Amino acid sequence: MWAVCGVVAASAVWAGTLRVTDYGHTPAPDLHGFHLADSPCTSANLEPLTDAVSAGGFTVSSPSIRKGPALDHISCGLTSSVPLGDGWATAYAVLVSVELHKKSDPRAEFQSTYDTVVSSPTVETLDDFVVWPDESAVPTVYPGLGDLAYFTGAGTYQSLSVLYGGVVLSLTLDAHHVWQGDGKQPTTADGDPQRPYLADTTALRPLIVQTTRHLMSVLSQ
Repeated sequence: MWAVCGVVAASAVWAGTLRVTDYGHTPAPDLHGFHLADSPCTSANLEPLTDAVSAGGFTVSSPSIRKGPALDHISCGLTSSVPLGDGWATAYAVLVSVELHKKSDPRAEFQSTYDTVVSSPTVETLDDFVVWPDESAVPTVYPGLGDLAYFTGAGTYQSLSVLYGGVVLSLTLDAHHVWQGDGKQPTTADGDPQRPYLADTTALRPLIVQTTRHLMSVLSQ
């Protein structure tokens, strides 16, 4: 009996010690002042990328917003087109995703997402615009941005994802050519469109980085 009482007393003392010292408690991730209020998908928030991919404004999608005690999430996008002067235009889609992890550190999940080879990339739809990542695009670490960042680039698809404390932010650009001229779409002798469907976005890679930095600054004010 005395032995049992001694074990119980010792257990109670040990439990009290753990509570006092906060042993085993994981602190909440640092959100670095980030907060989600209005949609981040505005022309001003996404400069200078929006300056380069629009000739007359944007069509903005309604944001998807979820807020809870452990995670706040928002995703949104906008589309635009730039005429090429021969009846064709380049249609662009810019997609933004922001997550605020308020309870647990998202680093392990973030790393696993980009360190794992994906055989079937995720297809995203923005209104009538289908964003289909290039399977040949391989994520590479981008230094000097947040705690950890990955850039995924191909000819038509550019994406930058950043981990910063409990913040996970992604900015994606996709593009293709569309016929906007009068009459039937012109084709080659083989019946193919005179312009390839996919558009080259590699020249816009520096703007993806600049825009991501600007958006991070806006969301942390």
